[in-house]
Amino acid sequence: MTSNDTSAVLARAEAQFDETVARLTDYLRHAAISSDAAHHPEVERLADRIASDLAALGFDNARVLRLPGALPTVAAERIRQPGKPVVLIYGHLDLQPVKGEPWTTPPH
Repeated sequence: MTSNDTSAVLARAEAQFDETVARLTDYLRHAAISSDAAHHPEVERLADRIASDLAALGFDNARVLRLPGALPTVAAERIRQPGKPVVLIYGHLDLQPVKGEPWTTPPH
């Protein structure tokens, strides 16, 4: 695939759309609210799950990084062509509090 050929990427994204939405929906079932200490165990469980999923997707050295007194972070690498540009993706796995929000269905 050349850098101008996006058809293969689009086809793969479309083929895996339902599975991807199901995985993301499952992540949202974790009440991983980092600002509430009562939910810190759920943040830990979600971090473990994401690291496991990244390893299953073929990422190298997928792991949960932990420091005493801090919430975990997940790191993984996928270096297939040394010397080529590197892309860094950063995202949050924690959620915001749900107290006082007008939910019509359970948030998790």
